[in-house]
Amino acid sequence: MTKLKIIGCNSSSFSGGTEFETSINPEQIQITRGVSYNNEDNGTNTAGNTPKFNGYEDDQVSFDLYFDGTGIATDGKTENVAARIDELHNIIYDYKGGIHRPNYTKLSWGRFNFNCTLKSIATTYTLFKRDGTPIRAKVSLSFIGYINPGKRESQAFKQSPDMTHVKVVRIGDTLPQMCKDVYGEIDYFQQVARVNGLVNFRNLEVGCKLYFPPLAK
Repeated sequence: MTKLKIIGCNSSSFSGGTEFETSINPEQIQITRGVSYNNEDNGTNTAGNTPKFNGYEDDQVSFDLYFDGTGIATDGKTENVAARIDELHNIIYDYKGGIHRPNYTKLSWGRFNFNCTLKSIATTYTLFKRDGTPIRAKVSLSFIGYINPGKRESQAFKQSPDMTHVKVVRIGDTLPQMCKDVYGEIDYFQQVARVNGLVNFRNLEVGCKLYFPPLAK
């Protein structure tokens, strides 16, 4: 049986790393994806605001791991529950001086692969020996997806509604109106004129191509 592997990596390339293989696979994995919106103010005389797409939130993955020192749930194979949980903490939670943070984390189970960092870890001990030694526990884990900053910026640019547009001037087009079509406002026509080297933006040449880059709003 293929076991879930939790791999602690010391770089955001997620190469190599220290593996932690689960004794008992999780019963379920929850994947949460979110969409972020900003509210557009439609004025004081409207019924409410219009949600405006802002981007995608980071994916999150959560699941529970079970540790059993009795051997009942692991076909007779016992494990030192406290030591195994300490091992897991060391791989995904403990601070690493070399990178000034906990390890980056990679989850791997069959076709499921997820690059992430730990968001939270909660341990519930459910059974003990008479001397207080834990012999059964549940560890609830939550991870947040990690994207390399350079790749994140690239993806954000591709997803942005303000990404560079190339438009062909047609009869009757004006630069302010074209800016309104792209940015939702006419106020950027002077910036677009400068980007395209237009001396007289009032007389656009039909058939020419104009570039509308991302502009800070």
